[in-house]
Amino acid sequence: MKKYAIMIIIFVGIILFSFSFYYIYSNNNNSKNDINTLKSKVNQEIIYLNTSIISTMNKLNNISYIDYEIIEYEASSEGSQESQGSESSQQGEGGSSGGQQEQQSSEGSSSSKVTNMKTEYNGILTSDTKVDWKYMKREVELMYDTWTSILIDLSSLNINKDNLLKYNATLNNITKAVEKEDKKESLRYFADLYSLLVSYLREYSDDGKMINLYETKDNILHAYALVEYDDKWNEMSKYMGSAQNAYSNIINSGLQNSN
Repeated sequence: MKKYAIMIIIFVGIILFSFSFYYIYSNNNNSKNDINTLKSKVNQEIIYLNTSIISTMNKLNNISYIDYEIIEYEASSEGSQESQGSESSQQGEGGSSGGQQEQQSSEGSSSSKVTNMKTEYNGILTSDTKVDWKYMKREVELMYDTWTSILIDLSSLNINKDNLLKYNATLNNITKAVEKEDKKESLRYFADLYSLLVSYLREYSDDGKMINLYETKDNILHAYALVEYDDKWNEMSKYMGSAQNAYSNIINSGLQNSN
């Protein structure tokens, strides 16, 4: 009887241990899956910010990936032309109510204006050299809006808080530069903003290829920003050298994986 009771206790103990092991293992797996899902989401958000920063910097130099843009222009409708033609013929025949007809013709012409659209080639050499600061201000406002939700996800990955605060501070610097319509400062601060993306990637990602790719672009963007300065050629050259080194790491990694 005593032996039988011991066997029952051992059997119950094994069952309890199995359940507890399964519970711990499943929780660990769920936790890992949650983290991986969050990392994938943050990767997409980083890619979005990457595209946004680069396209905005290009816009400061009126560089666009689109060769043609849609232009709006005003044109008179056919009805207006016919109306004006009939009125001018009546004036030629009688001329009795010229002043009144001219007023009607003017009113008819203004009310029949229509807005048409056409495509126009917009190459780098033919584009306007003026910066569209209204567009820039709108883009900076959008960056503030999107950063709020991205900040929550990065915080969940335990990214350094001081480093996260730098993003908002840099956005503030960009805002001031854009308000002053200062192209040089705007480009420089946008490049600084991109550097923060690279620092976040280093903290949470184990994708070495992605990190090296962003490091390459980070150095290129800093060199790109320094083109506006007349006395920064040495510094620009150093950034280009760092970009080459980062890109070489991508190539070497690819060669090692292919062997």
